[in-house]
Amino acid sequence: MSYRIGIYLKDEKYLTALNDFLSQKVAGAEVVALRSLKEFTDHGDNAFRLIIVSTVVTEGIWLRVIPILKKAKHIILLAFPDSPEITEPMAKKYGADRLFRVPFSSGELLATIQQVLAADEQPPAEEQGFDSSIETMKALYGRLEELDYYELFGVAKNASVDLIKKNYIELARQNHPDRFRNSTPEARKMAYEITKRANEAYSVLSHPNRRKMYEKMQKDKPETKRFDFRMKMRYEENPHDTISNQQARRFALLAQKAMGEGAFKQALTQLKMANSMEPGNDYILGLMDEVQKKIAEG
Repeated sequence: MSYRIGIYLKDEKYLTALNDFLSQKVAGAEVVALRSLKEFTDHGDNAFRLIIVSTVVTEGIWLRVIPILKKAKHIILLAFPDSPEITEPMAKKYGADRLFRVPFSSGELLATIQQVLAADEQPPAEEQGFDSSIETMKALYGRLEELDYYELFGVAKNASVDLIKKNYIELARQNHPDRFRNSTPEARKMAYEITKRANEAYSVLSHPNRRKMYEKMQKDKPETKRFDFRMKMRYEENPHDTISNQQARRFALLAQKAMGEGAFKQALTQLKMANSMEPGNDYILGLMDEVQKKIAEG
């Protein structure tokens, strides 16, 4: 394996699920589930390119973990509902590349991981003709509001998900804020906004249900450029088919089995896992409502 990704979470089920998901999705990486502080130290310095860590740890553990985290090139923090309050500035102070709040989109997490790892392979902008890179980015930034998601990635509307992913990674790599960290505030802002829009576009076009809705929005209003995340969509197909994330679908099926056996608390746990991997899915949320009512009824 070319590099390692370490995951340190308090929740064993979540740790196992995320470890399995990233092991399948991140090519060229060895994903390591870390269950104790000792396992961190056992791997030695610079053992991990990226560490994903939960904020649900005690203050004393944090003081011991932070020096170890800073030995990794990249850090992603996961803030759980029962964890201490943490803000974006605090996450940045810890050296985190990104802060995710549970529940979050597993697709967005995967895209962020691919983006930060791809940036490692990109030589600094000043080594590639810095002025040219700035001008190219400035031209794209000036047209950002005129481009729909397909135009942003330079693909046709019938493009495959693989091609969209390839162009997304390349766009994010070329405009990653780390490439312009020594440039002007204006350049860093442009890089941030382009990368943010690329993440948004990929989260829609890589998600079958959102992509279907986006195309419907464009058909109804051809001038539509961006997806309206407030909108929901009705489905006539098998409800499980509306869950695009495989791990989320697996947890939803396990929850239905538990519901059939009357184990509603167990079902709720499974559904929370499913919702964290594909937040906002109407079918999963509907099952959660049903289960919570059953639990309330006793």
